[in-house]
Amino acid sequence: MYRMAIALGVTVSMVVMMGCASMHHAVSPQRTGQIRSVSTYDELKLALEEQANPGDIIEIQPGVYYATSHRIHVGRSGTPEQPIIVRGVIRDGQRPVIDGSRVSTNRGMLSFPPDVHDIIVENLELRHALGTRHEYDMSVPEEVTEAVREGMPGVGMGGISESGEPTFGHHAAGMFFEGTNITVRNCYSHHNENGFFATRTADYILIEDCHIAHNGTLWPETHAATHNFYFNAAHQIVKNSYLHDPRDGQNFKSRGRNTIFAFNWVDEDYAYSIEQSSNGDLNTLWLGNFVAKRSTKGLWQGRIFALGDGTGIVRGTVVAVSNTFVTHFPRDHFGFSFATGTADLVLLNNVFAGPGEVFFYHNGQGNITGSNNWIRRGVTGVPEDLVSTVYGDDPGFEDPVKFSYRPGAGSELIDAGTDAQEYYDAIAVVLENATSGTDAVPSPPYLEALDDIRAALPRWEPVRKGHGFEPRRVRRAVDIGAFEYRGR
Repeated sequence: MYRMAIALGVTVSMVVMMGCASMHHAVSPQRTGQIRSVSTYDELKLALEEQANPGDIIEIQPGVYYATSHRIHVGRSGTPEQPIIVRGVIRDGQRPVIDGSRVSTNRGMLSFPPDVHDIIVENLELRHALGTRHEYDMSVPEEVTEAVREGMPGVGMGGISESGEPTFGHHAAGMFFEGTNITVRNCYSHHNENGFFATRTADYILIEDCHIAHNGTLWPETHAATHNFYFNAAHQIVKNSYLHDPRDGQNFKSRGRNTIFAFNWVDEDYAYSIEQSSNGDLNTLWLGNFVAKRSTKGLWQGRIFALGDGTGIVRGTVVAVSNTFVTHFPRDHFGFSFATGTADLVLLNNVFAGPGEVFFYHNGQGNITGSNNWIRRGVTGVPEDLVSTVYGDDPGFEDPVKFSYRPGAGSELIDAGTDAQEYYDAIAVVLENATSGTDAVPSPPYLEALDDIRAALPRWEPVRKGHGFEPRRVRRAVDIGAFEYRGR
């Protein structure tokens, strides 16, 4: 599939500056490694911990691979030109499955330590990663007992049990990232304590075209919150993915320094959906996402996104451009900032729809600016420095009952976005730090992902309740929100 250039309405010089469209996944140089076919968990563990060399492709044959160890602690690295590729072989639409339900998981079923780099993981399903295991099966939530909720051994940060066996805290993930230049594509992470987890030692972590759902522990009284994503990497991109129904915490929680969250479909949160919790000194971009509040009331927290969580200071600038945010209840609100935060917030070309009665609870120290947003008439808490706002009673979505949130005929969103230069100036605040600020050098896949972000106007749209590629076709001025009208 070739990327579609979307540069109408901008100058030729701008198109040249941003680079030409290219294949979505560029062809790698001639590989020098070998193909290693694995069909058991132990073979996979041996290949990743001891055998794989730069350029190798580890092909995981179809089937369910039940973990027999606390984790696969990856010990081999590729190079930028010759990454190690871990690739599931898909059969009848089913990815190979790594299942942690028979053991306790130490941090992640696939764990990438700080010295590991240049690895690509594709086409895997990861499920049932849990710290020290009890009789409770994460896949059967109704089996949570009062005994578990009152506290079971091993629920804390880990240690040694009375029997001498190691215990692990309840933050186990499908994949746990501490290394550099790790790319994950077309993977499904579900019913783990965390879907994906990245630490502060991690850098240039790319997640694209993935499905992340139903992650989180179910004993919140006895542990810190868990999430579909808990990402702390210095540079991190999550794009073209589907995040929904966490069992705890947020769909996407970030303490990263430079974070790009783009073209994702996000809905049915537990507490709230997206958050820059702390750090952020190299700036944050939320671009072209559809983000909806949960459709049942659930917890008391009504926000969709937040700057800060009360445990650290959010810095830098958070830029939210061409997103569609949807509330479901009058008590819902779009944003919240904590008093400790110093981050500025820039809002451009976003739709803020639904019956939520309050726009933003701003307690932070940063400024909120922006333009060309659509906001429902009568909503309170709208910052004074938002200009050229389109106020209306109904954004005119095509068919929200069928989850089609693109503009319908006659919508006020059509051609009402900002001009290309203002759009690019806004995202440049984040892009200027997207390949700098640390000693690491981004991988070719990471740079390819940045090409999608650097486009003159939004290049992709979220796939309706799914993940993958949906080219955004801008014909005149860009429409407000995450989608373009297609009735012309």
